[in-house]
Amino acid sequence: MPTRSLRAGLPSVTIPEPGGNQPFWACRLHALGASPPPLSRRTLTPAKLATAISTIRTTATHRDAAKQLPARLGQREPRGGHPHRGRPPPALDPGDRLSAV
Repeated sequence: MPTRSLRAGLPSVTIPEPGGNQPFWACRLHALGASPPPLSRRTLTPAKLATAISTIRTTATHRDAAKQLPARLGQREPRGGHPHRGRPPPALDPGDRLSAV
């Protein structure tokens, strides 16, 4: 999940890996309005990626929704970088704050 961009209030383009929780979070970001629909890695083309990037840059609804997410997440990344750098991040829980937003 594009955590840094979300904490910065920026919209995202998601290309989730199948399996695991990436498809869930990619769909959740789309449902929250912070990204266009997730792109499939199998059918991804440069044109599709360019269109998705153009969409997040030109669509006010994506930018507005993304700007609301830092406050909705309830915390910012600590100074000095990500707290899990250098070790695996904890597993995401569907009960995480973002899933309840």
